[in-house]
Order: sequence, then C-alpha cells, then structure tokens
Amino acid sequence: MVSKLTWVPSKLEDVKPGPNELVVKTMQFGLQKIIMEKDVPIKMRDGVTLYCNIFRPLKPGKFPVVMSADVYGKDGDGRETHERFATHGSVKTTPFTPFESPDPGYWVPLEYVVVKLALRGSSNSVGDLYPVSTKEANDYYDAIEWAALQEWSTGNVGLNGVSYLCMTQWPVAAMNPPHCKAIIPWEGVSDMYRDWSFHGGMPETAFNPYWYKSQVDRWGWQKCFIENLPEETKKHPLIDDYWHDKIPDLGKIAMP
Repeated sequence: MVSKLTWVPSKLEDVKPGPNELVVKTMQFGLQKIIMEKDVPIKMRDGVTLYCNIFRPLKPGKFPVVMSADVYGKDGDGRETHERFATHGSVKTTPFTPFESPDPGYWVPLEYVVVKLALRGSSNSVGDLYPVSTKEANDYYDAIEWAALQEWSTGNVGLNGVSYLCMTQWPVAAMNPPHCKAIIPWEGVSDMYRDWSFHGGMPETAFNPYWYKSQVDRWGWQKCFIENLPEETKKHPLIDDYWHDKIPDLGKIAMP
C-alpha cells in the first residue's frame, strides 16, 4: 500500500469526463482518495438530459446520497467565495466544492455519495432556465429518484445546500419524492413573491436584477432562454398564477 505521504492532491482542472480517482485534501480527514464521475447524464421525464457530478467512496458498496441542485455550475471551485461570504470565520472547503454546495471532502469519507446536479440551462445541462419553478422541481424529483436506483445507492436521498440550493429544495420536498428522506434547507427563501420580489409589498429592485444579469453573463453563451425575473415582477405586481408556480405549499412536506 502506498503511503499517504506520497499522495499528491488532485487538481480541479485535471478532472476529465467520466470516472476519476482523486486524492482530495480534506479539512476534517486529511488526504483522502475518492471517486469522481464527471458529466453523468440523467434523462428527465420529457426527454431532456441534465448532467451531474458524482463523488463516492473508493470501495464497493451502497451508500446514502446527499444531493444539491442549482444553476450556478457544478464544476466550479467555491473556496474563494465561501471564505469571502462567511460571517463567522472562514469556511474551508475542498476545491471540488462548487459555490454553496455540500463538500465531498466531508461527506464522502463519512461514506455518503455526493451528487451535484446542474439544473436546466446551466453548465452543460440542456434546456431553458426557469428559476424556482415547477419545471425545476420536476427535474429535481426525477434526479432524486434516478439517484436512488443506482448501484452505489442505498435508495436513501437527502438534499443539502445554501441559498438558491436551499430554494430548490422547498418545491421538490412539497412533492415528496418517495426516496427523498430528509432535507437541509438553509439560508434560502421559500416564497418568491414575499421574500424575493416584493418585500412588504415593495418591489425589490437591487438584488433581483443583479441575480438575473449574473445568470445571463454566466450562461448566455449557451443561447438558452433565461426567464427575466425583473421583467416578470413588473408584469405580475400581485400574486397570481405566475407566482403560485413559484410558491410551494410547505404544509405538504412530509419529510424531516
């Protein structure tokens, strides 16, 4: 057996599509070897293909799954932003942790599989981007049920993530996918009308346009349609069917 002293930590830029054996310098467990499968396709109910990255223990077996989904990109290194945005000291993560996502360097050594899903219109996932919508929730539902049936899965899936990664959890949890056993939604709104677009009835005119522009700048090259939230806010000043599609019924959530 090769000593850990000779292990060289893997670099994000060296990862290729398909299976990769990585050496990861974790914050909690030192150097660890894990498997990363990059750009794994998942077919949605309407035939569209989304892609995910999968991190799993380097040994045979079935493991519970920790999943997150967003439109920020599944392949980035979130370390700089994690440290910059942290409010109670720096948050240290591995370079394989995208922005606001569960850290494979923490979960995989504890014998979980981490699945990072790129929602429609982001990374190399196909389709148009409708943020925090029934369309997104349906995709998340399909991905959860797909992960539950894989050979490395126990069939138990939990959701985790911050901000937008929290906001995508509420709608799918209200659908109660059979294999979703728990959610960890933190620091993310659950009502896109009251909490995001109209604070106390007043239109939100700072972050909303900034967020939309950031998605256009990030994914506009893909020539996908990106729903213009600031314009839709002007068209829908009161709660109507447009907003009902973005406000899940939290009372329907039956999981912890």
